Amino acid sequence: MPGSISLGLLVLGGVLILIGFLGGNFKLFGAEVAATISNRWLRFSAIVFGVVLLIAAGIASVPSYSPATTSSPGVTTPAQSITVYADSIKGTPWTNKENGYVKVSYEAVATDRWLAIPEDNSDAGVPDNAKGYLSPNGDPNFNSNTTVCTKAPLAALVVIGEDKQCKAYGAQSSFELKPGETAYFMMNDVAGMDMYQDNKGQISVNLSISRV
Repeated sequence: MPGSISLGLLVLGGVLILIGFLGGNFKLFGAEVAATISNRWLRFSAIVFGVVLLIAAGIASVPSYSPATTSSPGVTTPAQSITVYADSIKGTPWTNKENGYVKVSYEAVATDRWLAIPEDNSDAGVPDNAKGYLSPNGDPNFNSNTTVCTKAPLAALVVIGEDKQCKAYGAQSSFELKPGETAYFMMNDVAGMDMYQDNKGQISVNLSISRV
């Protein structure tokens, strides 16, 4: 309620209380109440109504309070979506902007595919099922100790932390981040620009964030 209305209620309430006690013949803020009210019932009613108006004015003058909206443990924020490119050596970053730890659950779009090794690759050490377009799970039978995430299959979707350690991998998983920490979503391939530049495709990833 606007402050002017609160002030009006305050003045009117005060006038009625004075009328109730004095019966009239007084001035207030330049206004003169000349009439005299002798009826006790009317004067009593004026006092009661005046007190009610003063209480209403007091309530109206109290500022409304809206608590700040902060994420509480267990609360899930609206779903988000990111795109991860096969040829990106840096990956797609995601930063925890909350003031506490969060759990990031992710799931890649099931129909998306990307390529790390062309089908015409002649390297005898590369199995045929690791060539061509693969799902974000990569080839489960082809790991390498030279990829950015050595415990994950080649061409799998991986999540790398700021410490260069692998936080999660595969088409669906989860991990935790501390406040301000950034994780990078990328294809698992041998570290080095020359190994990423011939990769093709992209993966859409849906994220669900909740406070820990």
